[in-house]
Amino acid sequence: MVDEVVRESNRKSAVGPRFLSLGGKLTEQCGWQQVESFISAEQEIRSVQEGVGLSDLSPLTKIDLRMKDPVTAWPLLFPENPVLSEFGKPGYHLIQRDHIKSHPVLVARTARENFFITSLSGVAPTIEQSIRETVAGGGVSVTDVTSGYSAFELSGPSATFVLQK
Repeated sequence: MVDEVVRESNRKSAVGPRFLSLGGKLTEQCGWQQVESFISAEQEIRSVQEGVGLSDLSPLTKIDLRMKDPVTAWPLLFPENPVLSEFGKPGYHLIQRDHIKSHPVLVARTARENFFITSLSGVAPTIEQSIRETVAGGGVSVTDVTSGYSAFELSGPSATFVLQK
């Protein structure tokens, strides 16, 4: 257990060095080193309320899900939402195994057989196990890609304007 904690506490966001060079202050969250702030909390809140703010959400669980037959596998994984997710239209779902609901996940269909799942930090092993047990032998590949991808939240009234640039 100690080795696992040490290993996880060494995780760093891909944008951490850039944020540090801009004066960011480090903190640890869910075993990840992250920049907590650049200025005082009050100033950051005001900046987001009046303009735009960028949050590093890299510790979120990220799963690459590939299904050879998504039409068959999808209702097994998401019985409450049996209609296959549309391309480019993310949706919130609950993975269900043995009639027990798992963690909430956001699923985005990225290709005909590929899906990208995000969820709460640190739940990748549980989600992977739930998927594998639910569709065992069903032509499904599930890979934890949390450390390989960053995730961001752009918020504030100017967020849309920034994204349109």
